[in-house]
Amino acid sequence: MKKNIFRHLFLVSILFTLVCTFPNHSWAAEKKYPTGPIDLFVGFAAGGQADFINRTLARGLEKYLGVTVVPGNKAGGGGIVLASLVASYQPDGYTLGTLSDSVIVATLTGQGTYAMEDLHIVGVVASYENCWVTSIDSPWKTIQEFVDYARKNPGVKYAHPGVGSVTHIYTENISRNAKLNLTNVPFKGDPEINAAVLGKHVPIAAYAYSSGKIQTDAGKTRMLLCYNGLDPTIPSISKVFGKSVPTFDLVFFLAVPRKTPDEIVKVLEQAIEKVSKDPEYVDTLRKNNVWPLFVDSKTCAQKTIPEKISILKAVMQPLGLMK
Repeated sequence: MKKNIFRHLFLVSILFTLVCTFPNHSWAAEKKYPTGPIDLFVGFAAGGQADFINRTLARGLEKYLGVTVVPGNKAGGGGIVLASLVASYQPDGYTLGTLSDSVIVATLTGQGTYAMEDLHIVGVVASYENCWVTSIDSPWKTIQEFVDYARKNPGVKYAHPGVGSVTHIYTENISRNAKLNLTNVPFKGDPEINAAVLGKHVPIAAYAYSSGKIQTDAGKTRMLLCYNGLDPTIPSISKVFGKSVPTFDLVFFLAVPRKTPDEIVKVLEQAIEKVSKDPEYVDTLRKNNVWPLFVDSKTCAQKTIPEKISILKAVMQPLGLMK
């Protein structure tokens, strides 16, 4: 009898060991990740800056993950459509999203059908810049000249790419904290903004650095300010206004569904850190007026995103943009 009992116990232990080490067990699958192609979507249409960043990132991830990474587009709502999809995808690490700060804004305005808690931010993959430009024959040769004028003449109009956009909110953050009392004038996009500045319909514009640089390099506009100082030749918010104007980096980050296993997130996090230091990736971004930047998942969750939300709320509440 005892022999039979021990025999049964021995067989059960062997069976338990086989089950735990079976190749299809989830732990084993996670350890092998990735084993097949990965889809990497961005929440904007093909041809723009976001699409360029996504395609460049896809090439870098292929190099360090050793599998095919297919870039694609899920445009709509300034990234809101993709963020909603990412939150609902299978948490297996094979469908990823490249998102921007606009998806954070959407959770505060109530436009998103997701919460930031529904996403796991793997890390920041790139940073971009906003700027202020004025026509080349405007009376302001420096940002300080414009600041002095605006403070003495409340209501100076500035063009921006839409109410509730990150650029609009960030510019209102500057206007209010620096006591400039600017008046916002929304447009549909950068081409309309350029036309408004060149036609002197508005005295100053706040929009993408990449668009502003094209006009400035062509001698049509003068760039007065860069928000985060990524272009060292142009004054930044911190240099002009000091700590009186709170700032945050404008970024794109990689995101997966909240329930994605930590082991998969770690593989992706390590990969984008390597990509961010890759000379080809760095050179490609810089040639297109985008800056490589890596911020790890833990820092994003505990510091980067909470600080952004705090600054955004302080500006959005008085504007009536909060849900």
